[in-house]
Order: sequence, then structure tokens, then C-alpha cells
Amino acid sequence: MLFILLLAFPLSYYSHRALSRFVLSSSHKEGDITHVVEEHFGARAGKLLMLVYLMAFYPIILVYSISITNAIQSFVVHQLGDAELPRGLLVLGVMLGLHLVLLAGKQIVVSAISVLALPMVAFLIGLSIYLLPQWSLSYFTESQAVEWRDPAFWKSLWLIVPVMVFSFSHAPIISSFSAAQKKRCQESADLRAKRIIKYSSMLICGSVLFFVVSCVMSLSQAEMALARTDNISVLSALANKFSNPLIAYVGPLIAILAMSKSFLGTSMGVSEGTVSMVSGACQGLGLSLKESTIVRVSSVILFMVTALITYLNPNVLDIIERVSGPLIAVILFLLPACSIYRLPALKRYRGPSTLFVLVMGLLAISALIYDLL
Repeated sequence: MLFILLLAFPLSYYSHRALSRFVLSSSHKEGDITHVVEEHFGARAGKLLMLVYLMAFYPIILVYSISITNAIQSFVVHQLGDAELPRGLLVLGVMLGLHLVLLAGKQIVVSAISVLALPMVAFLIGLSIYLLPQWSLSYFTESQAVEWRDPAFWKSLWLIVPVMVFSFSHAPIISSFSAAQKKRCQESADLRAKRIIKYSSMLICGSVLFFVVSCVMSLSQAEMALARTDNISVLSALANKFSNPLIAYVGPLIAILAMSKSFLGTSMGVSEGTVSMVSGACQGLGLSLKESTIVRVSSVILFMVTALITYLNPNVLDIIERVSGPLIAVILFLLPACSIYRLPALKRYRGPSTLFVLVMGLLAISALIYDLL
């Protein structure tokens, strides 16, 4: 826990600042991250980035779809006292509901996300404060004493890096955010982006860490382990423990709404990337399809694959630790850090903070390699 508290802010701030600086290095006023990669490293690198992007962020969609489904199932069983719903029908209902919102259009999705964001943050902070009287040191007293010389201690710290990368990442928005700052502020874009990223990272880390500490101090190790086994969110775990109606009923609903918001936001970027990949595959096969047809085919592919994996219910923390976290680190940590050390235009940004970003990225990637061996 101390490791997370100490590294959360520098991990979030320095990495997103480095990625923003990389995007701002483009000679085009409105170039996004793909255009910047193509400009500096060529068209093939741009296509490779798109592939890595999909591999990194598509698992996030799976994490949210699985978590939403399990949260609804847990709510039905524990709060409503009913029998479990047939998982196949539940998955189908969840997927249809989410994709109907996506079909409503990008503007509707963005508006819905904007409306839900602040109330959810307020609820999480309020819940964290409400849990203060429930704080206990049982989570820490139940832990076995670990020597800093014990390899298991360092291994646990190492393997938590991908989870932290996932938890504090808002990489998808950095590309469009940086391009907008460049268009608006031109020469002062870097300073303005740096300031906004700094304060947003402080807000995100402060609120998230307060909530994490409050949850850890309110649940025992056995309860946390049960939540992982049941593949449910911590809000569902709190709802199952406390009899307070606010936590029992509102908590899971807020969790479902929050995860739905994140699912929709991530799906927009992944859908666009999938359309681009399917379009490229069709061109490579010599097929001439209308753009509307490609969009439909891409949507059907995403729907079917996501529904199938959600039905199979793999552990979401395993997805984060083994797939999504390390691959996000490629885009958020290694790409900007290596570019800063390689490109003359970014030479002035070389320093301890960039080295920190590079090291943390390598640690996250090595966790994936370790798991594959």
C-alpha cells in the first residue's frame, strides 16, 4: 500500500506529460498520436501502433463488460435476494444495452459521460468519508510479516506495476487533448498541457487513493480475496458486507454506471481502431466494401467476441496484470520515453523524470514477459 501511495502521482503525471510532449512534437497542428508516430517513424510504425493500441485497450472493454455483468448478478443475488439470472441471457442483455447507447452516436455518448462524471466522483469521495468510522487495521495485522530481503516481497511490488499503470491511465484522451492544446495555444501548448495534466493527475490520484485506502481499511483480507474470487468490484463487496441501504443499493448501482461510462468511452476509440484495421484487411484482400458496411462488420465482430469472453468470465485482475497493463505501458511509457531519448526535437526533455517513465514502462512490460515464460 505504501508503494502505491508513493508512486501513484509520479507514475500518472510524468507518463502522461511525456506522452503529451510526444504528441506535441508533430509538425501538424491537429496531428494525433498515430500521425505523430507515422511522421517520426514511418507508416508501418503507425499501423503497428494501432495494433498495439487495440491489444492494449480492447481488454479494458472486456474488464468492464465482465465487471458490469458480475455486479448486476451480485446485486440480484445479495441485495434483491433472488436466484441467479441465466448468465447467457444476462450477458446478452448487458451487451445489447451498452451497444444501443453506442449506436445512438458519439455526441450522445460524450454527453452521457460528461453528465455522469462529477456525481460519481462526489459519491466515491462521500462514500470514502462515510467509511471512516469503519476503518480497521485488520487488513494489515492479518498480513504476514515480509522481509525486504525476501524475493517474494520484491516480486509482489514488481507485479503490481501493471495494475497501477491500468488504474491511473487516461492515455486515450491525451492524444486529442494535446492536439487541441496545440491548435489553441500553439507555442505555449506544452506549458498549458503540462499544467492541466499536473492538476488533473493530483485530483485523480488524490480521490482514487483516498477511496482505495478507505476500502482497504474497511474490508478484511478474506473479504478482499472473496471479491477477487467472485470477480466483483469493491463496491459490490462493500454492499455485501454492510447493511446500510445507501451502500447496499446505491453503491452497486453507482459501480455499474461508472463502469458503463468507462466501457462506452473506451469503446469509441477501440471501435474506430477496429474499423481502421478491418478496412486495411479488406484492402489487402482486394475487397471493396462501403464504409458503412465496414462499420457494421466491425461492430458485429466486437459485439460477438466481447459477449463470448464476458460469458466465459475470466478473472478481470488477470486480464489487467497479464495483458492490458503491460501493453498500455508500451504506449504510455515506452513510446514517449524512447522517443524523447531518440528524437532531437525532444532532446530538451531528457532527464530524471523521463528515465523514471522508461524504467516503470520496462517493469510493466517485463511482468508480461515473465508471465509468458
